[in-house]
Amino acid sequence: MSDEVKKDEAPAIDDWRQTGGFLRTELRRHDLSHREMLIAELILEKTYGWQRDEIIFPQLRSFRDLTGIDEPDVSKILEKLCARKIVRIRRVKGQAVYSIRKDSDAWKALPRVSREDMRLTTNLMRELNGLEPITIEKESSLNFKNRSSAKKTSPILGDLPMGEPTGEPMCDQTGLFLELHLT
Repeated sequence: MSDEVKKDEAPAIDDWRQTGGFLRTELRRHDLSHREMLIAELILEKTYGWQRDEIIFPQLRSFRDLTGIDEPDVSKILEKLCARKIVRIRRVKGQAVYSIRKDSDAWKALPRVSREDMRLTTNLMRELNGLEPITIEKESSLNFKNRSSAKKTSPILGDLPMGEPTGEPMCDQTGLFLELHLT
């Protein structure tokens, strides 16, 4: 494997959105502090939002500039996220390269919410809003390679249509991940 950040054939945009959406849901599902979540979401946004598996932040100051968390605290948070197997940091030509580990089952953070509870609540909300219930696919977070990019389903929510880009940004309460959402 090359020491350079991967830039070769990238998965289709739908694959990036599916994987990014899945990892974002998994981050929210796990018991992370607010500041751990900010750092992890930033790495997720800058990787999958920019269609990259990993991303170079030039220095810890970049995290401070994008989250408001002081550099010494950023360093401690990154250490915790690495120890919990959520974030991977490696050196390439002297630069730190960051990524979110895709296999959320291997993360060493306790889930706050079960996938089943998330599915039940989502189905209740869908029913109250006049939508059909969905089924959850029981698959590993790493099983994206076996999916057709034309299928447009959510790895967490099964056959929920992912939609088409409308040009109108969507965001959650944090205001992050504008690049990952479809309507």
